[in-house]
Amino acid sequence: MRAREPLVVAFFAVAGGVVAASFIGIGLAEATAAFLGCAVCSLIICCLPSSSPWLRHSVIAASLFFLGTTPVILRPASTKLSLSVPDNTLALFEGCVVEPALIAADRERFTVEFAPGARAQVS
Repeated sequence: MRAREPLVVAFFAVAGGVVAASFIGIGLAEATAAFLGCAVCSLIICCLPSSSPWLRHSVIAASLFFLGTTPVILRPASTKLSLSVPDNTLALFEGCVVEPALIAADRERFTVEFAPGARAQVS
């Protein structure tokens, strides 16, 4: 039995690895070890003449799954940007206050939205 679209399984294996790595905290060492283990098993199983095609495809899909985790692991972590203005210095910004202010004895803190998705806490 031959598949009409042989790359569909490979696509879903890699995409599943990307999705899983996004939600599960897996490290580079674990992903590399799992990929290498699955790749070695797939090489061994593919060299056996009596192995079933389902076994070969599933082991290759497992190695592609762990290969799909690497782009998520290797992407740089998003950093929080900050802007600091010295005290008693005039700074003009344009935006909309989106949350009520928290008032302390000598300070007020509120959230301003400058653009859709761009918010800042001002104190």
